[in-house]
Amino acid sequence: MAFYELIMGVLGLGSAPKFYYLPDAQQMMVMDIHLFLADQVRFEMMHRLGWLTGFSGQAYTIIDMVHNFENIKAEWKEKAPALCEADPDFEAYSKLTIGDKQAFVRRKLRQALEAFQANLAP
Repeated sequence: MAFYELIMGVLGLGSAPKFYYLPDAQQMMVMDIHLFLADQVRFEMMHRLGWLTGFSGQAYTIIDMVHNFENIKAEWKEKAPALCEADPDFEAYSKLTIGDKQAFVRRKLRQALEAFQANLAP
């Protein structure tokens, strides 16, 4: 809901409770942007862990990503998150297509969450 609130506020669509009253096309746009932002947050976490050397969204603010979603998403589709060469699975990753590389990195989410949480523990 926090993403919906942010997205709808930036786009001038009202607050999150109004989401269900938006036309279908606007609901789909908000959901698409939400999924895109969620991926960017995941990639940022992996970047901070040292697992990624870069990803398309890191050059933009969250507000920019909402305002310029279509352009940034198009750029994102053409460039996969860059897995660190020190990763034990880098060789397998390097042989994949862009779309498969994105999916490969997403599959590492559970491990990344556990590692990130362990880094936060006292």
